[in-house]
Amino acid sequence: MLRCLVVAALAIRFPDHAGDIRFRTKIDVEASPGQQGDVLFNDAVFYVAEKPRDVDFPGIVSNASAGRIVYLLVPSDHELVLRKYAENHDSGIYKQVNISGVEQFISLLLYRMAKFDHDEALRQLRRLLAKYNELVTRYENNPSLKIVIPNFGVAQ
Repeated sequence: MLRCLVVAALAIRFPDHAGDIRFRTKIDVEASPGQQGDVLFNDAVFYVAEKPRDVDFPGIVSNASAGRIVYLLVPSDHELVLRKYAENHDSGIYKQVNISGVEQFISLLLYRMAKFDHDEALRQLRRLLAKYNELVTRYENNPSLKIVIPNFGVAQ
């Protein structure tokens, strides 16, 4: 679910390059569980983990060593734990990885796209949720993962 939200946010932020965003689907993750949540876009790789145990640190180290820009996106309540783990990891990965709460990452993208205008941010949120639902329909085959898009009270 979080992976689809990140892909949707990147796709609406970079609409001219949405086709260049590659991500691991549920089927890919089941076939290769050691690399959960990868999203690739240009020179950046995003690891999206719902829980600290889902983080693929060997993959993160490998991508950072290869010169990629690496983001580790986790729910905010796990961010501090993963920062501490990365600081203490033998690889010295802490200085090479951007660790952030996934909620903060998506919110910042939305507000930057909206040029920090509240109503425009709500319109962007509507676009993000519609794109997310499209990705869930296409890749997840689980309608219960779809998000009901509320009326935000702003003109589209």
